[in-house]
Amino acid sequence: YYAAVVTIQRTWKGHRYAKYHSKTVQKYKKLYQTREDAAAARIQDAWHSYVNRQIFKFYVDLIKFRERGDPQLMLKCINPGEAALLDSAAGLHVRFRLAGSAFPPCIVYKIFCHAPIAD
Repeated sequence: YYAAVVTIQRTWKGHRYAKYHSKTVQKYKKLYQTREDAAAARIQDAWHSYVNRQIFKFYVDLIKFRERGDPQLMLKCINPGEAALLDSAAGLHVRFRLAGSAFPPCIVYKIFCHAPIAD
């Protein structure tokens, strides 16, 4: 069973790499006439990818750090109106995640209640 999984994954990753690599090569051949321009574009793409990955890691670390702490502090930065409604005695839990189709992602949250609520 494990060998079949590894074979399928290796084939899929090889297919995705070949597809991406061929598109990248064609893109640079069409856009840039000189090798220097193509090399500069590759360096710029690599730099932009690196910066985007660092931003994403920052968001993920921020969310993971805040899930271990007091959720009210994090909500004060995101939505002060709802942060005022949270109380530590209410048994609330806030779960954060990243969402959105564009970069950088938005931080969204859900509030869960572990205790009965009476108005």
